Amino acid sequence: MPELNLELQAENIWVANGFTGRVSFDDEEDNTVLHIDPQSGVPALTAREQQVLELVSQGLSAKETAQEIAIAPRTVERHIENVRLKLRARNRTHMVTLALELGLLHFDSAEAA
Repeated sequence: MPELNLELQAENIWVANGFTGRVSFDDEEDNTVLHIDPQSGVPALTAREQQVLELVSQGLSAKETAQEIAIAPRTVERHIENVRLKLRARNRTHMVTLALELGLLHFDSAEAA
């Protein structure tokens, strides 16, 4: 069994909001790694996760979101779950609230009218 490099592991370990994970670098292709914005400390979402989050925040169901962006409803559910886990949200409502608080979503009062 190879010996672990604890110093390197220590540099790649972070704790944010009670969640422990491994910091990734831009050249890594590992989708299991939680990417954190170094300036804000906010979990980074993929473009598709961001798109799904925005549609869900407008009140669309998974089925409606899937039709809107032409993907399977189950894939939408998976993106929603990924965002929820990244934000450590209890449910979809909490997920949208946290996304607003963290600046991942922006409320436009003109759209609400």
